[in-house]
Amino acid sequence: MAAFASAGKSMPGAHVSFDDLLEREWSANQPHAHTSSDGRKQVPKKPFLKRGARGWWKNSDKAVPMAYSLSSAHDDEQKGTATSKTTAFPSKQQRPSQASSQLRRTQLFELETEVKHYKQETLKLQKRREALEADQRKLDQLRHDWHEEKRKAQEDMDAQWKNLRKERRALDQALKFGAAALPDRKERGEIDALKAQLVKMQVRTI
Repeated sequence: MAAFASAGKSMPGAHVSFDDLLEREWSANQPHAHTSSDGRKQVPKKPFLKRGARGWWKNSDKAVPMAYSLSSAHDDEQKGTATSKTTAFPSKQQRPSQASSQLRRTQLFELETEVKHYKQETLKLQKRREALEADQRKLDQLRHDWHEEKRKAQEDMDAQWKNLRKERRALDQALKFGAAALPDRKERGEIDALKAQLVKMQVRTI
């Protein structure tokens, strides 16, 4: 038992039971036997304590070295505590990753907002372009109609000028032929003389 206890001291992490620890402490701090008043030798009995109870050696001046013992349950508990601490307080490596992910989400939101804005502006410009194209088509149609009316008016005016020139030529020819048929001054004098002779002849016959 003492060898096992010494092995427990020399090997950190080895598991030492409560009974072994109690046996070792009883051997080291065992009180001496004494003789009672009736002459009988009395040997102190070994204390049997429940696990976790406070023994008589706790109040002694001699320091009792505690065995270094870690069980698997204790390891699991410490691992769970470390995991909870890691979860509650992220490490320095996790904080930059969270900050970078937050920054990326912010940048992504800004990009989506800009894309939405550009889509709205593009839609407005497209509608405005369609309206301008419709107005341009109307102006082109009006310009075409105006040119067509201008062409027809020019044709009508050319036809009227042609008729006027034709009428003027006819009038000039009529005036020319009428002036030739009228008597001149000499012929008018002869006509007047003949008329006078006819009047004299008529008077004589009376």
